[in-house]
Amino acid sequence: MKKLILIFTMIFAAAVSFAQNYNNGNGTIIAEETSEDDGLRIVRRRHVQTVTMSEHADIPETNKALWKYYTYLYNTKRTLEQEFGITPLIDDCSGKEIHIMEILKISNVYVAEHDPNYPYYPYYAYYVEVEGQKGYMYAERDDSEVANFYDKGYWSVEGSIFSSGKQWTIRNARHSGDFIIAERLFVRDKPGTKGTNKIYLFYKDTELPEEAYLGTDVEVINVTEEQETIDGKTGRWLEIVYKDIRGWVFEGYVYYSLYYGWSPEDCIEQQFTWGYR
Repeated sequence: MKKLILIFTMIFAAAVSFAQNYNNGNGTIIAEETSEDDGLRIVRRRHVQTVTMSEHADIPETNKALWKYYTYLYNTKRTLEQEFGITPLIDDCSGKEIHIMEILKISNVYVAEHDPNYPYYPYYAYYVEVEGQKGYMYAERDDSEVANFYDKGYWSVEGSIFSSGKQWTIRNARHSGDFIIAERLFVRDKPGTKGTNKIYLFYKDTELPEEAYLGTDVEVINVTEEQETIDGKTGRWLEIVYKDIRGWVFEGYVYYSLYYGWSPEDCIEQQFTWGYR
C-alpha cells in the first residue's frame, strides 16, 4: 500500500508540461505527468460534465467504485481488498450522480516507445465527485471512441462559418465515418436554410429506398457545434463528402446509427448511462 501511495505521489510531482487547446474548455490538456519509476505517463484533460450512472452503464462492475488514488485502478477490486486491504470510497456508483472534472489517459512509456507493435492500450480514468467525495473511477482500457475522443482531435474546432444569419462553429467529426441518407435531401453550400445555395439533391431522378438501410452512404467530416430546429426536428448541420460533392445537410433528415453521438459529452453520457436518460 505504501508503495502505491508513493508511486501516486511521484506521478503528481512530475508535471512537466502544459498545453492549451479546445478554447480552455473541455478537452484542454491541463497537465502531462511522467513517472520514471514505473514508466507511466499521465495526460490530464479538463472535462466538466454531470451524469447519473445507470444500472446498465458500459463500465465493468469492478470499475464502478470510487477510489482515492488512480494508481489503484490497475488492479481489480478483489486484489485491492484482499492483498492491499484497500477499500473504495464508494463501492458502487450505479444510480448515483457523477460530477466529472477530469479525464486521465494513463499509458506505459516503455511500451509506447520501445515496442510499438505490442497491442497495448492505455488506461482511461475519470476524476469525479460523488456524494461529496472526490476520487477516481477507472472506465476504459481499450481503443474505444469514448476513451480516445480527445486523443485524435475529434471535436476540435476547425473554424467558423457565417451563414443563414448566424455564426456557426465548425468541429471535426471524421471519427463518425459513413452515414446513410435515405430520403430526398438537398445538400447546401453552407449550414442553414436562409440565403444558402442548394448544390445537390439526393434521389432527384430515382425512387426513394424502401428501407432506411438501403440509403446512400456518405462520409461526415465536420459538424456545427450549434443546433437548430427545422420542421420539429432538432440537430446539427453535417458537412458531408459524396463522390465529388462536398456540402452541408441537416442532421434531422439523415438516418444513422451513431453509437456514441457527435461530441465527447455525448460519448461519456452514453458510456455512463448506456443510452438511458
